[in-house]
Amino acid sequence: MAETDVRFRPLGRYRIVERLGAGGMAEVFRAVVDGPAGFARSVVVKRLLPQSGALQPAAREALLTEARLCSLLHHPGIVQVYELDEEAGEYFLVMELVDGEDLGNILRTCIARGVRMPPGVACHLVNEVAQALAYAHALTDDKGQRLGLIHRDISPSNIMISKSGGVKLLDFGIAKVTADERTRTGTLKGKIPYMSPEQADGRRLDHRSDIFSLGVVLYECLVSQRLFPREAELHTLRLVRQANVSPPSNLRPELEPEIDRVVMKMLARAVADRPQSCEEVVAALRPLVQRHGGDATALARFVAELGDTATSDDAVPEVALPAPPLAATGSTGGAATNSNIASRPGTQAFAAPRRSRWRHSRWAVVPLLGVLALWWRQGRPPRATIVPTSTGTFATHEPAPPATEAPAPPRPATVHLRVVGQAHAHVRIDGRDVGELPIDLELPARRDPRTVTVSAPGCAPWSERVAADTNNTLSVRLSPLVKREARPRRQKRPPVAFDPESPLPP
Repeated sequence: MAETDVRFRPLGRYRIVERLGAGGMAEVFRAVVDGPAGFARSVVVKRLLPQSGALQPAAREALLTEARLCSLLHHPGIVQVYELDEEAGEYFLVMELVDGEDLGNILRTCIARGVRMPPGVACHLVNEVAQALAYAHALTDDKGQRLGLIHRDISPSNIMISKSGGVKLLDFGIAKVTADERTRTGTLKGKIPYMSPEQADGRRLDHRSDIFSLGVVLYECLVSQRLFPREAELHTLRLVRQANVSPPSNLRPELEPEIDRVVMKMLARAVADRPQSCEEVVAALRPLVQRHGGDATALARFVAELGDTATSDDAVPEVALPAPPLAATGSTGGAATNSNIASRPGTQAFAAPRRSRWRHSRWAVVPLLGVLALWWRQGRPPRATIVPTSTGTFATHEPAPPATEAPAPPRPATVHLRVVGQAHAHVRIDGRDVGELPIDLELPARRDPRTVTVSAPGCAPWSERVAADTNNTLSVRLSPLVKREARPRRQKRPPVAFDPESPLPP
């Protein structure tokens, strides 16, 4: 980035050095504050993106909220905010610089390389974040009243890992104080794959929402796989609301049952079934950390051995919407423009409606002329478009040749099918036994879908039809059968002999 960029101008006493990254509404820079006698200190400067536009008021309010909340937070596991400053009407935050990587980059590298984090390291990392959250959740105001602070954006990109193995939580920009009446339910804030079910539903939240989000982080650290797919936001949102999660040992069988128990409790759909505080999470993870040898040294060693990490992709990219069709109008404000053409300097494109020279002809002639015109236009090459330029002359733009459709890619000869779920459950494909879970199969590709059936003693069978021309991964969760108690049979009474001569009862 060139130093002539306006974003690299000094902000007050802070000299901007390099751009570190950007999110949805803000960007961060590494800056240096110089002092007397050669003193210099590196910090992070967080400022709003210049193209926030209509989102500028909301982005500014989020930045000010983060500054106000972080001024109350003083914990070794939370990135420290030094000050809120203003330069030429622009607010910016000055924060602690963590020499390391965010967990999002580390997890992306693990997923890309097929590397899994040691269980002790994953539990230690999440245990450190849980301690920081426990402090934030218990924060009180000057009068000693609990604020009910909720982070609402617990995700790997907001967890920093220093080179020495330190773990720090950051970005309280959308944090919520339950006592703040301005916060309304029904709005979605945060990253969808790390939301809690109640957060995805837009319902009222409490601190246990952060516990679910932290459980998603722990799950992904253990298995190096996304818990909720990200193909489409609406599909991801539906999966988050359902919160139908399988134990991580289904994908990593060597994990002990106690780790499964902690993860599944944190990922419980019902709020009452989760740990009721982050102190409970810390108490549950501490013995696992000790048993598996997790500490800052082991975390630093794992990150160092991982090497260069992937770049961040958590920021939502800008989507270029298709421009509206060109339209001509006689007024100055009603013409629609094409964004691709308008971006060219000194060029303006427009089209005027054609007048029909046969407007006053008889109606019987119109169909015949339409057929003749269609036949005539199909035999002619497309005409060039003439557009005026900024110099007052006209330029001719020849139309591009018609695009030819690319040939369809050849269909693969074989496809990969992976089925995971309850261990030792029997798997059948199209009625044929193929083995037990978990299982990886290489099958011939075909047009017709396959029927996959999974069964186990004491459980209801599971069946699903899957496409047979693409790779598939199925996560199966069997439901136990409910045994019904047998009802006692009624005893038949012996037939009563009827004596016709016996008197009838009164």
